Amino acid sequence: MINKELRSLYRRHWDSFSKSLNEIVNDDTKIIKPSNPLLISLTQPEIYSEADIKVLIVGQENNDWGGIFCNEFEKILSIYEYFLPTQRSEFPHRGHFRNHINFFLRKLRYLNPNKTVTFLWTNIIKVGKAYDKNRPPQYILNLEREYFRVFSEELRILKPDLVLFMTGKYDSDIDFQLTDIVRSSMGEVPENLLQKLAIEDVKKAYRISHPNYLNFKGKEFYSEIYDLIIADFKS
Repeated sequence: MINKELRSLYRRHWDSFSKSLNEIVNDDTKIIKPSNPLLISLTQPEIYSEADIKVLIVGQENNDWGGIFCNEFEKILSIYEYFLPTQRSEFPHRGHFRNHINFFLRKLRYLNPNKTVTFLWTNIIKVGKAYDKNRPPQYILNLEREYFRVFSEELRILKPDLVLFMTGKYDSDIDFQLTDIVRSSMGEVPENLLQKLAIEDVKKAYRISHPNYLNFKGKEFYSEIYDLIIADFKS
């Protein structure tokens, strides 16, 4: 059911969105080309939907994603299935971002020993640079915002219990995708490092600095931030 709803959502936007991306691909004046969009597809939807605690991790943008946009809908879905083959265990790839996800999930499971915890991952910006990383140019971002504004619908379909935005300074992108967010501080932690977000139809949501910065601050520092989040989530 989840996969069917996600595919239906993406398909509703696909014709106009893919056409606009192809125009950039074929435009020689546009040096930076778009990657494929990040389309969520679950290999084990029942494990996710039946879990006691469903976690959605949100990153910034795709660092490449199968090369230049290929306009093959099912193939693009399979990229996600390959990259995140199971929702129950840990992120199978390494790097600061994924290591932080796994660290947070281990803490969450340890402090909820009698509950099943599953997770999914997505990005607040769905299309990045082909063969490159960091924020895409405005001409790619503009097309996504015009033709592929799907994040709020993804939340409605996935119904996560906990949303963790590991996005740092991308608050304007979150605000574009979601309306009427109420932000609040947590304890004495500065809001640029940690915020609690009240989002319609989401039980608990939080925004933290990007893991690269947290990693620079040290394990003791970011461990305390994750402890604050989990304690608040359980309250």
